[in-house]
Amino acid sequence: MAAIVVVWTHAWEFSRGYTSGTYNQRLTDGGIYAIFLFFVMSGFLLFWPFAQAAWGDRSPVSVRNYALNRAWRVMPAYYVCLAVVLVVQYHGGSIRDWVAFSTFTENFSSKTFGQIDTPMWSIATEMQFYVALPLIAWGLARVSRGSLRTGAIVLAALAVASFIARQLIRYGLPYSNSLHYLDYTVLEFFCYFALGMGLAMWRLSIRQRRPKWLDGRLGHSTTWIVGGVLLWMFACYHYSWELPGALASVLIVGAVVLPLRHGRAIAPFRWRPLALLGVISYSIYLWHWPILIGISNRSLTSPQLVVGRGMTQLFVLGLPLSAAVAALSYWQIERRGLAHRRPWSANTVSSAPEPAISAADAPPAAPSLRPV
Repeated sequence: MAAIVVVWTHAWEFSRGYTSGTYNQRLTDGGIYAIFLFFVMSGFLLFWPFAQAAWGDRSPVSVRNYALNRAWRVMPAYYVCLAVVLVVQYHGGSIRDWVAFSTFTENFSSKTFGQIDTPMWSIATEMQFYVALPLIAWGLARVSRGSLRTGAIVLAALAVASFIARQLIRYGLPYSNSLHYLDYTVLEFFCYFALGMGLAMWRLSIRQRRPKWLDGRLGHSTTWIVGGVLLWMFACYHYSWELPGALASVLIVGAVVLPLRHGRAIAPFRWRPLALLGVISYSIYLWHWPILIGISNRSLTSPQLVVGRGMTQLFVLGLPLSAAVAALSYWQIERRGLAHRRPWSANTVSSAPEPAISAADAPPAAPSLRPV
């Protein structure tokens, strides 16, 4: 679902020239908050095994296999897409481009950030989180000494520090400041990953002792989804109001992964066609930008964006084309990489390969968290 929203949002921006003067325009363009959904999902799914090992008396995590699996999950499709875009659309690109994007360091320079395949910036941020997660998980377990509440308090403190850093880097300091290279890094985005990590800890806490209030209306997935949609609509009033957008992601992901009572509102998460799109959605995320660029300028070999094409061309044509290329990418590239993955924990949400819609992760299609 989030992958479809991202394609819609970029198609809308291309067709309207990034116009967001009215609330209705910002509401239509509100898919920019899907990035928080990606980060929250990654935080939950990848931290869940660490949380069970630290506070659930489960088996420890193999950091070596965790790192290898992350590499096999992300890198094959990423490097193929990068090479094709650089060679075809950018006629070979520059040495700077090849080095920055192949090492996931493009976010640290204004000369490479947002270039080539713009959505790749979030994959670089995700990679930073993957590297930092085992160390963060080890630190939380060490400091908490078996206390889930203490671990949650420390995690909240880290999240608040990251949120403050984001406000200072993004809004409180001039862009020419020497700290601008920290923008779009895990330092300022960790607060959103931490929200997903907090969901993992809360899920573990519910398993140990279920709060009584979850037996009422607040324990129904419909309430969570409606609350998430309302928060998202509120966040669309002004794009700097990121916190409501992030909390909306927590409610939507929580509606799926927490042991709540499920109603009709959760039914779309069980639809098989969406589950199939979820399997290939990492490749959709990678390929949709150059495909939309090609539709806008009607050329496969030009990186120049032409603003003003209609949504019929950009979305109605762009989404099926992106899905078709993504299906080929998954079958020929991703699937081969996934075959090399090894078990890294007995505590993972599902034993089946996770469908990816962010740089690496997405929740299972069924709220019960059974393999799709």
